[in-house]
Amino acid sequence: MLMEAPGSTDQRATCSCPHCGAEYCSERCRDAAAEQHAVLCVMAMGADRDAHPVSRIEALWRRSHLPPESASIGLVLRLLASVKVQLDHGPKEAAAEHLGFLRGESSGCEMQLKLFVHCHQELEAIWKILNQELFAGGPMESWLTWEQFVWVVSAMCTNAIAVGTSSLDQHEARIRETADPHALEKLGKLRKKMSRCVGPFQGCEGAAIFSVHSAVNHSCEPNCVVKYMPNSSTLEICLLYTSPSPRDS
Repeated sequence: MLMEAPGSTDQRATCSCPHCGAEYCSERCRDAAAEQHAVLCVMAMGADRDAHPVSRIEALWRRSHLPPESASIGLVLRLLASVKVQLDHGPKEAAAEHLGFLRGESSGCEMQLKLFVHCHQELEAIWKILNQELFAGGPMESWLTWEQFVWVVSAMCTNAIAVGTSSLDQHEARIRETADPHALEKLGKLRKKMSRCVGPFQGCEGAAIFSVHSAVNHSCEPNCVVKYMPNSSTLEICLLYTSPSPRDS
């Protein structure tokens, strides 16, 4: 999910795409993303879901990425779909401005590719599907060069952050409040089974990109941390101590 102004998640307000079932936090969020989602909806044209370019791209990405990274290609697709919408309505420069909040070097493509040496073939196959099928015949096809594609993937890796609002963690917290030994034992067995599939990522529901968080500089000795509000997609940036210089934050 690409979130500009996230808010508390009200489960009663959630809704989904009537075609493919993609979930949204509210009807307002779904309506705002309608044009972007139309590019990626795997069932909008009534086609076979597995044969859709998006489904095939996701399958290629899963070959070399374990959870939660197996879903992160969705962020790349949403970023690219949003660029397509910009290009359909404005000049080429508008696309660059649209992605201006992302951190990432615009040059040094070969160096960035070293990050993906284990899945280089999958990346090339994904780029070809994007250009030859999903974005074929429009301004997006000429915009999405190989170098541009690698930059977007690299920028996603630099700016994405895990979404840590796992419903299982919330369920475990309620069980521990009851101190029911039988329920705790069953939960422990469930955790072990899950660990064999997803390893240490049980408390992570996926990944998201936040425009404000993307503006925070990297530091090996950070003066702030990020955390999620309980049962919410709202990300908080919490200051640990006052920085002597704005560049150190």
